[in-house]
Amino acid sequence: MKIGFANEKPYAYKDDNGQLTGEAVEIAKVIFERLGIKKIHGELTEFGSLISGLKAKRFD
Repeated sequence: MKIGFANEKPYAYKDDNGQLTGEAVEIAKVIFERLGIKKIHGELTEFGSLISGLKAKRFD
């Protein structure tokens, strides 16, 4: 599962180690794990690019 996140602290951002984290990221991990989806990949983008990225199939 590839998920697009708007790059906005505290919702989704990269920490000092370059790891994707934030409120939306952590909630998505829990929800998808409970749905049986163990592998997720998050991609940061600008808020205005979320819909176009989805349409371009950059995200699931």
